[in-house]
Amino acid sequence: MSKATRISMNSTNKAVNRLNNNANQVIAARLALLPWQWLMDPEEARRETNRMFSEKHDALLETQMALAMLPMTLWTDFWRTGGLLTPVQAMNRAASTATRTILKPMQSRVSANLKRLT
Repeated sequence: MSKATRISMNSTNKAVNRLNNNANQVIAARLALLPWQWLMDPEEARRETNRMFSEKHDALLETQMALAMLPMTLWTDFWRTGGLLTPVQAMNRAASTATRTILKPMQSRVSANLKRLT
C-alpha cells in the first residue's frame, strides 16, 4: 500500500471515528438530559425531542444531496491530480475525499448538538 493511500485512508478513518465518538456523546447527553427535562420543563423536553427527529430528516436530505453529487465529485477529484499519482492512488484519494464529503453534513450537525448539549 502506498504512502498516499495510507494517508487518505487514515484521514477517512479519523473522520468516521470522530463522527462515531461525537454521536455517542450526543446520545449519552440526551439520555441523561431528557428525563430531567420532562420533569422540570416539559415544553423544553418536547422541543428537544422534536429537534432530534427533525435533525435526522434534514441530515438525511443533505446526505442524499451529497450522494447525488458523488459521481461528479469522485471524477473531478480523480482528474484533478493531473497525472501526478498512479491511477490507483488517484482513485483512492478521490474515494477518501468523497467519503469525507458525504460525512460532512452529519458531522456538522453532530458537532453542533454536542456543543449545545454539553
